[in-house]
Amino acid sequence: AMDDIREAARLRPDDAEVQLGFSRILLINSLTNQALTAARKARELEPDSARVVAHIAEIYLGLRAWVESEEMARLALERDPHNARARWILAEVYGRTARLDEALAVLDTPDLDRLRLKERELLTEATSRWTTRRQTLANLEKEAQGDEASPADLLALAEALVQSGQREQSLALVERALAEGSVA
Repeated sequence: AMDDIREAARLRPDDAEVQLGFSRILLINSLTNQALTAARKARELEPDSARVVAHIAEIYLGLRAWVESEEMARLALERDPHNARARWILAEVYGRTARLDEALAVLDTPDLDRLRLKERELLTEATSRWTTRRQTLANLEKEAQGDEASPADLLALAEALVQSGQREQSLALVERALAEGSVA
C-alpha cells in the first residue's frame, strides 16, 4: 500500500486528497518528517481545509511539539468547530501540559449530533480519561499533603504529575520522597 500511495502522490502532486492520504500513511508508518512534508503540500493545495490543518496538528502532537500542535488544532477548530479530531488533539495538548480543565472544556462539543459515532466515541473516551486523570491527581495530592505521606505516595503523585506535564512539581516531590527515606 505504501508503494501505491507514494506512486499516486508522485503522479498527482496537485491533488490535496492524495497528498493528505499519503501523509496519513507515512504517519502510520512513523515517517513523521515525510508525513509533515506531504501534509504541508496538501495544505498549500487546500489552505482552508480544517481536516488538513487538524492532520498537521496531529503530526505535531506526535512530535511532542505542543505549541505548534495547539496552534494548528485551534486553527482547525476556527475553520470547523465540529472537527472532532482537532478537539481531541487540543485536549491531548492541554492534558499533557497541565491544563486538565481546559482539556475537558474543549471536549465539550457544541453539537454532538453532528458527529459520527466513531467521533463521539473518541471524544467520550478522551473525556473519561482526562476526568479520571484529574480525579486521580486530586486523590494523590490529598494523600501527599499530610506529614505522614509515605515516599511511595509522593512518588505516585510525582509520576502522575509528570504524565500531566508538571515536571517541576514532580521533581520537588521526588526530592521530598528521597529526603523522607528509602522507598521499598
